[in-house]
Amino acid sequence: MATQRFRRKDLKKPDEFLTLTGQVIRWVQAHTRLTIWGGAGVAAIVGAIALVIEFRSARARDANADLAQAMAAMRANNFAQAATELGEARQRWDATTPGTLAALLAASTSLRLGNPDDALTAIQQCAAAPGLSDYIRQQVAFVWGVALEQKGDWAGATEHYRDAAALTGPYTADATLGEARAQEQAGNAEQARQLYRQYYEQFPDAADRELIKIKAGVTNAPGAPPPTAG
Repeated sequence: MATQRFRRKDLKKPDEFLTLTGQVIRWVQAHTRLTIWGGAGVAAIVGAIALVIEFRSARARDANADLAQAMAAMRANNFAQAATELGEARQRWDATTPGTLAALLAASTSLRLGNPDDALTAIQQCAAAPGLSDYIRQQVAFVWGVALEQKGDWAGATEHYRDAAALTGPYTADATLGEARAQEQAGNAEQARQLYRQYYEQFPDAADRELIKIKAGVTNAPGAPPPTAG
């Protein structure tokens, strides 16, 4: 599917960009299966709203155009092109709100493409931005953990997942589960079991509850009577 191209003059108004951002969020929610990798993408794009609404200046309208063009590539499933355009945008707008947003989206897109090193470069730029809310900081820590997990850096992934789980936001469950996986891969069986148990008890509506129950060493659901003999 060819990527829809936008002329820069067609993307000048912030309201148009906000509309496009909303379309991208709806598209991601409709097409992204909530796995650890897909979850990182959803977090980054949904979190974009919190950043986009902050910039309205004439200079930022150029940034809007850059970001909207990259997001159009994402809507067309052209993640390679999106990664390139987001990389250019984050470098062009470094140390600005648009640059922070571009870095967050670039990291997520790189993970989708299986490029954790590129994701780490982008997410470190995002993490260095001042004044991030806890919501965005949680997304940064979570995406950082995903990238390190892809690289097999279990200790690093554990640290960043733990940081993400300690912050307020929608990815506490995914971060807790990610930390458990990293501990398990590192050979820390007891720490992993405790984290799986924490996940099992705190998130009773999780789709993977039965699998986690086994990993957590839970023999009976809370409140269930013990099995009878005979």
